[in-house]
Amino acid sequence: MINPIEHSKNNEQVAKYKVEPYAVEADIYGENEFAGRGGWTWYTGSSGWMFTLQAEYILGLKIHHGELKIMPSVPKDWNKFEVTFRWKNAKYNIKYERINENTQMYLDGEKVDEIKLKDEGEFDVKVEF
Repeated sequence: MINPIEHSKNNEQVAKYKVEPYAVEADIYGENEFAGRGGWTWYTGSSGWMFTLQAEYILGLKIHHGELKIMPSVPKDWNKFEVTFRWKNAKYNIKYERINENTQMYLDGEKVDEIKLKDEGEFDVKVEF
C-alpha cells in the first residue's frame, strides 16, 4: 500500500484519491465523503522517503563516507535492469544482472567491494546478484 499507484488502478479510485499517483501522500482521509482522498503530497518529505525506499532498499544503493555499495533487493522476476546514478558531476551507468545469490560488483571491468565516489567522470558499473 505504500506505492501510490495502488490507489489509482481505475477511474473510480482516481476520482476518490485526487492526488498524484506518483507521489507519496502524508495522509489519507478516513471519514465522510473525503474517505480515501490523499493529501499533503510533496510537502512533508514524503517524496524523499519514496526516493530512499527505491534507491537504498530496492536498488541497494548505499552510500557511506563517500563510498557506494550495491546490495539489491528486487523482485525475483527482475533479471536484468539498468540505472543511471549521478553523484555531483559524475555519472554511474549501473547494469544489474541476476546470476547467482552472491552479489558481485565491477567498476569499469574490475571487481570491487565498494566504489569510492568521484566528483566528475562517467563510469560503468556491473552488478551481478
